[in-house]
Amino acid sequence: MAKYTDIDYKLNTVNKDLRLATDIEAINNSIRNILNTPKGSVPGNPTFGSDLEGVLFEVIDDITFSLIQNIIIDELEKWEERITIKEVNLNSIIDDGQISVNIIYIVNYNNGYSILLYFNI
Repeated sequence: MAKYTDIDYKLNTVNKDLRLATDIEAINNSIRNILNTPKGSVPGNPTFGSDLEGVLFEVIDDITFSLIQNIIIDELEKWEERITIKEVNLNSIIDDGQISVNIIYIVNYNNGYSILLYFNI
């Protein structure tokens, strides 16, 4: 039985209905929602989300990487209590103008089992 459930915004391919995300998938969806939601955009909860959009057009250098890492760690520690962050690694994809984010975390109920989430911004 699933410990955590959430709505998965990917439609069920069979009946085109919403489906439930469970456990790790639910946590990964939550992480993406936190990082993709601009602060101030949720009515009634203006501090929810992250300031990642504020660094979208910055020069990609060590300072920007450090800023992005700090934003990710701070916001996930604040909003996602089910996990403990172990590492946040960033790689620049120059040709696409993207930054690849790898987040390694431990699910707090899972006794030390590490999860790696790939995420592009």
